[in-house]
Amino acid sequence: MVSRLEELRRSHNMTQQKLGDILGLSQQSIHQYEKLTVEPDIYMLKKMADLFLVPVDYLICHDCPDMHIQVSPEELEFIDSIRRLSDSERSFLYRVTGMIARRSLSSADR
Repeated sequence: MVSRLEELRRSHNMTQQKLGDILGLSQQSIHQYEKLTVEPDIYMLKKMADLFLVPVDYLICHDCPDMHIQVSPEELEFIDSIRRLSDSERSFLYRVTGMIARRSLSSADR
């Protein structure tokens, strides 16, 4: 059985070492988390969930249905750039993307 953490790490083309570096952990710790021999604390679970943009529940529920959305590295970078915008810039971006999405939907209906 592949753990959710391993599944997410692989889907983002990360090695255990790379993930460990990002999270401030050793490669051995990542290996132990993936093999379910050691459980991360709640702080580390939150950090992992934030990194992969999934709920903490997704990481800890190994038998639950797969309900997360796959996000590419480019999409993660885009999301990160949105988070760095001011509130007014983010609001403007949401309005513009909403207009584009509505226009796209209405042209698909034709």
